[in-house]
Amino acid sequence: MRFAASTADADAAFARDYLKHAKCRALPGELREKKAFADLQNLGQAVTEGPASLSREAHQLIQAMLGSVLLLERKHEVGRPYPPDYVSAETLAYRLDCSRSTMVYVRDGAVARDG
Repeated sequence: MRFAASTADADAAFARDYLKHAKCRALPGELREKKAFADLQNLGQAVTEGPASLSREAHQLIQAMLGSVLLLERKHEVGRPYPPDYVSAETLAYRLDCSRSTMVYVRDGAVARDG
């Protein structure tokens, strides 16, 4: 499970503890509520398309989300204990509800750069 809108370490710790008691697993990292993220989204950009210092948090969380999705897919596969040979960027973007460009950045290991 992922969560957003944490503005302090104490808030993140509280949220993680709450999720633990609810028997949910929190992914490593969090996407904190920042005006800069809102500004990017108001411009039609993904949170991964900002300056490297800003988008690093988003990339770390997306990596954790991708790993979680692949792990879940493996659990639900019958007779195939390995990940699929091919998953398109479009499919992952759709399943994770994010932009295709985010999947390309993650796949290529690129970090968004200023301007």
